[in-house]
Amino acid sequence: MRLPFNVLKVIPYQKYSGLENMAIDRLLVERVVEWQTPVIRFYGWNPWCLSLGRHQSVTEVDREALKQRGFDLVRRPTGGSAILHARELTYSFVMPRQPGMDHHEMYEWLHLHLAAALNEAGYPVELSTASPRGNYLKGNVDVFACFNRKAKSEIHYKGKKVVGSAQKIYQEAILQHGSLMIGEEHREILSFLRLDGEEREKQKRLLQNNAIALNSIREATVTPRQLCAIILKRLNDYHLEETNPAAPRLENAKKYFDEFLL
Repeated sequence: MRLPFNVLKVIPYQKYSGLENMAIDRLLVERVVEWQTPVIRFYGWNPWCLSLGRHQSVTEVDREALKQRGFDLVRRPTGGSAILHARELTYSFVMPRQPGMDHHEMYEWLHLHLAAALNEAGYPVELSTASPRGNYLKGNVDVFACFNRKAKSEIHYKGKKVVGSAQKIYQEAILQHGSLMIGEEHREILSFLRLDGEEREKQKRLLQNNAIALNSIREATVTPRQLCAIILKRLNDYHLEETNPAAPRLENAKKYFDEFLL
């Protein structure tokens, strides 16, 4: 499977706040429509951030607990479930919509490359083939956290989710977000949900059974920048054109802040 493009623009790894990250990704939707070239962007979160999917309710979030830890809270433009962005590599991939390639094919294309890159780096992950049943939006707290929810073409290790991804389909472009967990800090998401003791223990067991971080698959520690290099090496059959994530881009993105405030 190949994208109907020869060039991919690459925005190197940088850290931003939750609101800044989402606004920059939204601005990139505009840019790829102008450029007619896909963009892959790598980033981290400063401070750590709880993000909710586009359609999730914020009522189950303990805002005070987040505030006490100094963490951000933001709404993503993409769907899916909540993620605590901590020790991870986050990517966004934005592609102009093209005849003959839909969002499912883009999702699978990207996950095939991510899984192959991780395999080459010594992480024996696989793609899931089973389709999930039911609508996660009608689920309960068991699927509020992204890493408790399964989807087709997802990257897993022995049945445990390694990467969480979600999409937003715009009129002229498709945006996909993904989080590659490096450490197990994603499990701290339970500290920021309004749960009683019994329910908290249940959710803790679910996360342990359903998700795993790269550092738990093998002992060697990998950094976000090392992961970026591994992924880009896998994409080297495209012409990779590095784009400088300059400050003016963030300034231009501020017009989208209100879309992602919670």
